Formats: sequence, C-alpha cells, structure tokens
Amino acid sequence: MMQSGLSNLKVHSKLWLSFVLVALVSLLLGILGIFNIMRLQDIDNELYQYQTLPLLELRVINGCFEQNRAYIRDLIIESDPEKILFYIHRMEENSKKIDYSLHIFSQSLRTTSEKKSLPIFLILWRASTITEIRL
Repeated sequence: MMQSGLSNLKVHSKLWLSFVLVALVSLLLGILGIFNIMRLQDIDNELYQYQTLPLLELRVINGCFEQNRAYIRDLIIESDPEKILFYIHRMEENSKKIDYSLHIFSQSLRTTSEKKSLPIFLILWRASTITEIRL
C-alpha cells in the first residue's frame, strides 16, 4: 500500500506545518478584514457627508419656514406699520437663510429623482417668497 506524505512526517513536523497553515489563514483573514474596514470607513464618510450633514441644512430650512409662518400670522393680526415692516424684514432675512441652506443642500443630492425634484421646489419656494413680501 502507498502511504501518504503526511503519514511519513514526524509529529514535530506535522505540528509546524499545521501552525504555518493556521498562521497563513489568519494572515489572509487579517488582510481581508483591514481592507474591508478601510472600505467601510470610506462608505461611512460618504454617508455622513451626503446623508447626515444635509439634515442640518434641512433643520435650518424648517426652522425658517416655521418662523415665517408665525410672522405671516402676526402680519395679519398686527396694525402697527413699524411692526409690520419689522416682520417683513425678518421674513426677508429668513428667506435669505433658506436660499443659502437650499444651495448647500442641493450639493448633497445624489439621485436623479432628487435632482429633478429640487428645481420644482425652488420655483414654488421663490413664488411663495414673492407672495410673502407683498403682504
């Protein structure tokens, strides 16, 4: 009968061979793990830049919309011309903040659907600011 190559080796040699094989497998898994961690870090940075940071701009936009809504309410109630001018001035300031935040937010858009929706929103936004200032 033919004997295999491993059965001819001494126990000492078999242990060393096993150790080397385990070390090579561990090295391969370690290299693969480091590569995937670096790739994951790049994906995480992209997620933060394009998904999380724009939320701050949306928060500013939402806050300014809410303030303008309250100013419109106060314009309807108010009869003092100075206060009316004050509210209009504050609404104009908020509109500038919204325009700036929309510009920053538009740079984070990635999909074609998002890019198609933004011009429609901008048209509606600009139309509403003209209406608000005429009040």
